[in-house]
Amino acid sequence: MHILKAVMFPLLAVGSALALLLAMGKPWEKQFLKGGVIGAFFIKIAGCVLLYTLKPSLIRYSDARSFYLPQTLRLLSGEVPNRDFVSSYSFLFTPVLATPVKLWPSPGSIALEMILVETAMLWIYIARCRREAWDGGWRVAFLYALSPFSCYWVAVSGHNGVLIAFWVMLSLVLAERGRAALAGIAAALAFLTAKVLALLAWPGLVLFDREKRLARLLPLCVSLAAVASLSLAGVDSLGPLRGELRSSTHGNIWHIIGIVAPAIRGVVSWPYLPILAFLVFFVPMCVLFLRAYDRRYRFDRGAAFVAATFLLFLALSRKGFSTYLIMGLPFVIHAIFRSGHPRTFPMLFLILLEAIGFIEESHGGDSFGVFLIDGARIVSYAALFVFCFTAAVRESAENAQPAFRQRDPQENS
Repeated sequence: MHILKAVMFPLLAVGSALALLLAMGKPWEKQFLKGGVIGAFFIKIAGCVLLYTLKPSLIRYSDARSFYLPQTLRLLSGEVPNRDFVSSYSFLFTPVLATPVKLWPSPGSIALEMILVETAMLWIYIARCRREAWDGGWRVAFLYALSPFSCYWVAVSGHNGVLIAFWVMLSLVLAERGRAALAGIAAALAFLTAKVLALLAWPGLVLFDREKRLARLLPLCVSLAAVASLSLAGVDSLGPLRGELRSSTHGNIWHIIGIVAPAIRGVVSWPYLPILAFLVFFVPMCVLFLRAYDRRYRFDRGAAFVAATFLLFLALSRKGFSTYLIMGLPFVIHAIFRSGHPRTFPMLFLILLEAIGFIEESHGGDSFGVFLIDGARIVSYAALFVFCFTAAVRESAENAQPAFRQRDPQENS
């Protein structure tokens, strides 16, 4: 399977981008993109069912097999997460998986649920673009649906990062439509039903618009208070956060520093440097984002800011699996296509990240090859971060990539 991934990831990353770029501007582009997105959905569903029915042993390791399924089975047997067993996920994560796992106790049921969640996210996004008379949303959906991250990490491995992407997408769409309280609830559910990493998207939502900030913020505060109160019932509500802080992976700047200067790993402040470095960048980001407010392009700016936040985290966190990019992938692609420069360097760095995304960061040592892969990831994260943050704070979005044709915003078809 590792050899298959080594071929599949680069092929999908390069092939989907080339197909899209060749189709752009053609009379048949929109139908081609629609067919690709819809076709990818049915292929993923059929492939998932066949794989986990006929040859489940092919997937020897995945989070769904190793963690999601066993923990959900323990929940179904009456145990409580982080009281009766240790879990790295939010309190409602296993309940979200409980029904499909009860019907089919296999990692395949989890992958199927994630495919459906992903499809719902794309449907919400395309519907939003249609209301805004921007058909370019199909380009974003096509590149996402045929990316190796979607085709393997979601459709085969059932990674839960797509849960965060779904709720964040819904939250941004609701915020754009003035449904501030519902937007806050959706963002809170990203945290409650997935993992603590969903909190990275919260500042982008709260700062999304100058109006109704309190209405968006209140559900987020309530969700944090609710999780904190679980300790009264004997639940270790801080367990997932401590697990994130203690873990480390390849693919980030700290691993590179640790290779070049291994003695620094013994410094007392070493565990806290990633948090400090993130805040050094993130606080000025928020200030600049606030100053560059433009109500006309709230969604575009908000999506770009969320994408930039996720990318900054991936570059500066000590734990940053490449699969985590799923959380921000639709927002990164949206920023690329709304920028007016889909054929330039951001696309190349995105293709590179997807092409090497099959490499497992949790093992591999400190070889020169691992050093090069880590360097490629970090440079790609940094380049895309600069691009997305620039898109979030630029003075206007008037040069945004046009749709297939300009339509009257009142048109409904």
